Amino acid sequence: MNRRVIFLCVVLMISTVGLWAGAYDDIYMLNLPYQYQSLTIDGASATNGTHAFDLELTTSPASFSIEAGLGADWDYVKNEGPSFLWLTTSGTQAQIGDSGIGISAAVDGMYRNYAFELEGMDAFLSASGDATVTMNLNFSPVGANFFASLDPEIGFGVGRMYGIQNTREIINTMEHFGIPVTPEKVKEVAEHDFLRTTKFNAYTNDLSKIVSDFYQERADILGMGDRALELIYVGNSQEYAFERNRWAGLQYGWTTYMEARPELLYSTGSTTEFRMDLALVGEYATLLNDDTLYARGYVDIVPGITTSGTDFFTFVSNLTVDARYFFTDPRMWADGTVDITINSQATKVFDLDIDAQFNYQINPNFTAFAGAEIQNTFGTIAVYAGGEMRLF
Repeated sequence: MNRRVIFLCVVLMISTVGLWAGAYDDIYMLNLPYQYQSLTIDGASATNGTHAFDLELTTSPASFSIEAGLGADWDYVKNEGPSFLWLTTSGTQAQIGDSGIGISAAVDGMYRNYAFELEGMDAFLSASGDATVTMNLNFSPVGANFFASLDPEIGFGVGRMYGIQNTREIINTMEHFGIPVTPEKVKEVAEHDFLRTTKFNAYTNDLSKIVSDFYQERADILGMGDRALELIYVGNSQEYAFERNRWAGLQYGWTTYMEARPELLYSTGSTTEFRMDLALVGEYATLLNDDTLYARGYVDIVPGITTSGTDFFTFVSNLTVDARYFFTDPRMWADGTVDITINSQATKVFDLDIDAQFNYQINPNFTAFAGAEIQNTFGTIAVYAGGEMRLF
């Protein structure tokens, strides 16, 4: 009887794991070459960073204000086997309104080199950091201020996070044409796709031949013979563009690493501040329930010292859990985030933020969204809506 109970428990556990497992776990763990870039424009007014335009009327006391602003986020990712490069300008903004004119230029980046192994695991050295320059011209009272920060980071770690956007596009194509999805075939297609930019930028007076030759090579790899034209039309269809966009930026795998984070801050009218942090970071991301649910966890522990403020020693820890649900309709997905921060220097040492957002692509270059958020440990509860336009 005990053996039957144990057997039933084992079967139940296996069934549960099968229900929640991803459909292509082994393929997502392939170190495939890929590159990706995009440019998006969104609102960045001074009064509300998510709005492009704000008009505010106050009745008591009577007042009127108007603000407008735009932000530009350029992202570039390139993975070449032993190396990984990521660059972004997230945080670059320009605003104008009653409060004055503000311009902020920001750049953030990371480079990892997987030069060796440690106990059979991928190990890497990393160099990353961000820099920000902000200038403001105030209309009333008339004045100007300048702020700059430089935050380089040097680290060492094990494990690897794999980008899965291109992998999903290849899998979708193979499933569409009824081609068996295998790690070997996906890798072969990915390696061919990585040559797209080089092949398409070749000097020629007949671009049609370059395109047709490229997709004929792809058709030969997939065993599709003379159906290269179908590959072109499927790849350029709106549905595939919708599907590709909602996988942008998602990763798969795990990593843990240590970083030294020196930081220099300068602001007009204030003393220059220097910080030195030592961060221990862990990250894990996976796909569940037959690839309909994406989950990512991030945690860091950051003790440090600072040359300004009342506390010489500081401590910050952050736990972030992200989830994304993929609807059957490729236009739609839903995001959820829980963020917990412990900061010894903050007014609220413990802070909890929760965000839930529904996204709908009106076309492949414009996504509308609406959601609700809880911030400052239930100190603020709000609903919001907006849109994001992607230029490429």
